[in-house]
Amino acid sequence: MTEKELPKSKPESRESCDSVVVAPPRLQRTETGSLVPPMLSRRRSSVHRRSPTLSRYQTTSIDKHYEISNQILAACDSNYNQGCLRTAYALGVQYLETALLEIPKHGYFNSVRHERERMQTALHAVRIGNRLGEIQNNDVPWSTSDRERLEKLQKLALEQVDKASQDQYESQRAATETEIRKQESSAEWVLCEPFLACSESLTLMLRREDHEPRYHSTYSQRPLSGQQPRQFASADWEESASDAHKTPTITTKLLASKAPVPTDDYVFAPIDKVQCCRTDNAYALAKTAPYDTSKSTSERLSRNFVEKLSLEKALFLSGLEVFDESVQGDEARVTPFSGRDTASTSSTCLSATLQLATLSSIYHEDLDQLRRAGLIRISFADTYQGCVPGSTNGCTVIAPLFCIHHLVESQEIPDPGLPDATITHVIDHETPAILRQLRRQLGLSEQAYLIPSDVHDFFIENGQLAQSQFVNVVGGNILDDVHLSAFVDSLEAESVNGRQVAATLFFHEHVVAILKLQRGKGKCWYDFIDSLPLRKTLSRPGEDDIHLDRRLGVNLAQPEISDSCLPMTARIRCLDSSALKVFLRWYACSKFGEENVCYINAYEWDDLQSDFDPRVFQAFVWADTA
Repeated sequence: MTEKELPKSKPESRESCDSVVVAPPRLQRTETGSLVPPMLSRRRSSVHRRSPTLSRYQTTSIDKHYEISNQILAACDSNYNQGCLRTAYALGVQYLETALLEIPKHGYFNSVRHERERMQTALHAVRIGNRLGEIQNNDVPWSTSDRERLEKLQKLALEQVDKASQDQYESQRAATETEIRKQESSAEWVLCEPFLACSESLTLMLRREDHEPRYHSTYSQRPLSGQQPRQFASADWEESASDAHKTPTITTKLLASKAPVPTDDYVFAPIDKVQCCRTDNAYALAKTAPYDTSKSTSERLSRNFVEKLSLEKALFLSGLEVFDESVQGDEARVTPFSGRDTASTSSTCLSATLQLATLSSIYHEDLDQLRRAGLIRISFADTYQGCVPGSTNGCTVIAPLFCIHHLVESQEIPDPGLPDATITHVIDHETPAILRQLRRQLGLSEQAYLIPSDVHDFFIENGQLAQSQFVNVVGGNILDDVHLSAFVDSLEAESVNGRQVAATLFFHEHVVAILKLQRGKGKCWYDFIDSLPLRKTLSRPGEDDIHLDRRLGVNLAQPEISDSCLPMTARIRCLDSSALKVFLRWYACSKFGEENVCYINAYEWDDLQSDFDPRVFQAFVWADTA
């Protein structure tokens, strides 16, 4: 559909009912302060298109992307069954564009382990495309552009079904061949005597070969039985050498003797259970722990309202906005977002922006004050993620590698932190090799973003991390002091027996490393290392990009990564945990865009709907071997 209101139905058509509510109004507070949904009434709504944002969440599991499309699909089916054809048509087109145009941008779209979802989505797209064609034929005349647009989507849906079928066949063929080859290798037969003379019947005696099978499937991604995974050697540097002449380690020590079986994606850990898990398999337990929903905002609302609120967020991510035609002014928008430049929208967004802008300004001043006091120090390494083409989109590998080097190599006290030479070697040499291997194993494109859980599993399988090193996983709303303090406290608590501690922090589609430096006498520093920092994060209050580049000595002749990023790796050293909290608050605010600000001010935090919330963070804490 074009960016105009959908054509109105004939009076005698099935669209005799008012358009159903596809998204609810805001939550209302009672006198006691509790949140309740307002009375939901049927009303006529119009839809307006905006730019979709779903494809920006490349490091969020593709399963969550499919959940978004399935929500829109369910709403489309529901409206169609109730006879509300205009609403069903709008939702149907949005489903097709989400399923056929947005989700395929995800790096894991062609992964073998998601082929079932890929096929199901393609088949649903064909079904919805046919339905929308029927609506066009039975309703008032549609414009030529509307018909051409639908025809293109219908054709793309059929092509995706064909492609998914071919991929499914090929993966099944490869799996079958692998299984057959394994059977052949485990039951290898050889011919042995006696052979009878010619003109007599030939008798064959078969026996199993005593030696190891000679055949090993080329499809297998695991080493042969008895073969150890690739070991990472390490070499320390001279204490008296300068950073520029320190020899970086090529890889890291072998920390685990046996590779575990890879498991599913990480599960968000409840904030009120941040104590370190002391079982033998804490890492696996953290990944399978269920959500703690006892304190969720959603439980205070009706199930029907929660579903509608979830649909509202899904529609925003997919690029569809709903307006109530029966209400004028600021209250007309059903969702808090608008792609239209109207006075009502501007005033609403301005009010929302001021709330977080004030908080952001305070955090920025707090950071600058600590910087002037010497409690936060900023330095740089002369490389960055993407400086070498093979490291592009590799932050999910770079940050854990920083942690691994820190846990293995940082033995002296006071700990000076990772040398710049090691940082450069990790980004420019180690990361490209691992990225190529991981993407090849997972069946991803050359520059696909990686899910953090897949990277952690890879390092554990290859012996660079051990399950026994896993300390804790903490996550939640980074703007909530309780959630943020739980993470920092978890870093502080792990100083027993002088163990080295490090963490990977996943926030806003980017992963950084936080290394805890033991300085002696119970004192600790924290190095926050970002392989692709934002200009805004490292700017001073009131400083523009030109003055920032001049102050940092940025080579303006270098090719720009983007207008928002700096071509260098930043090390932000915080001299205590309080300084780390101050920096993390500003770090979060500096990454929020205009749409994020509107979302944050429009929606309260909800544990059950946090996957695409711009405030969500997740941190994994690791320690060296005891």
